[in-house]
Amino acid sequence: MVLKPVNKLKISEYIWLYSERRKMTLARIWLEVEELIEAIQLKSWDGVKEEAGDVLHFTQLWLFWTIALDQRIWWFTRSAAAKFVARQEVWQRIYVAAGLRPDMAGSMANYRRPEKIVKRLLSFGVEKTKAEEVAKQFSQQH
Repeated sequence: MVLKPVNKLKISEYIWLYSERRKMTLARIWLEVEELIEAIQLKSWDGVKEEAGDVLHFTQLWLFWTIALDQRIWWFTRSAAAKFVARQEVWQRIYVAAGLRPDMAGSMANYRRPEKIVKRLLSFGVEKTKAEEVAKQFSQQH
């Protein structure tokens, strides 16, 4: 997959190319807000910057799904979008290791968390033991 620079993408293109193509919900945004609050409490200023970008990026996705606001990716969320785009290459390798096609639906999930890999692979019908094996391999490797 050739990755297109996020500063050139409209949010609809980003969704089509790099996301799970599922509607963004306020509940999903709230999970990011909780991560932002945690980073603030830990006084992890790099974490605050990252999580704030995630909250705003997910808000732009929600606005697209809710009121069809299809703009270029906001300049102040491009680093968050780029982070999610960069995850696609790793997810493609995860899919292949699990015996799936590399072009399965994109995922913004953090592959460094084994439970997210397992959940994703199980949703595609991968056996639990295989999913756990792949999750262990990739969460330790990356």
